[in-house]
Amino acid sequence: MVLIALPAVAQSAPGTCEKKDFEAVVESAAHSLRDLNSRNAPGFQDKLRLLRERQKWSADEFMAKAAPFVQDDRIAAFDEKSTGLLNKINSMGEAGAASSTPDCKLLGDLRATMKALIDTQIEKWAYMFAKIERGLVN
Repeated sequence: MVLIALPAVAQSAPGTCEKKDFEAVVESAAHSLRDLNSRNAPGFQDKLRLLRERQKWSADEFMAKAAPFVQDDRIAAFDEKSTGLLNKINSMGEAGAASSTPDCKLLGDLRATMKALIDTQIEKWAYMFAKIERGLVN
C-alpha cells in the first residue's frame, strides 16, 4: 500500500480567511483523493491479477471470486462514510465561498472534514490491501 502526504494549502494570515481559502481546501481534498487512488489502484490491481494467476481462475471465475476483495460490508461502510464526508466538504466549501464574510470556524471544520475523508480512504486502502494479502497467502 502506498500512503500519501497531504498537499500544503496556502492560507490567509492566522485569524483571517478568504473565499479563496475555502476553494483551496476543496481543491486540495480532490487532489489528495486523486493522488491516493492513482498511487494505490495499480498495485491493488496487480495483486488481484496475481491472485487470479495463483488460483488459476478463468475470467468468469475471477469476476465472481474476486468480488469479496473489492466489496464487502466494511468497504461499503468506508464508501458510505466517504460519500457523507464529500457531501459535507462540498456544502461547506460552497457556503464558505458564497459568504460575503467568510466564517473562519467553518474553514477549520472544512479542513478537519477533509482530513477525515483522506484518513477514511487511507483506512479503506489498508483494509483492502490486507485482505488481498491474506488471499494471496491462502
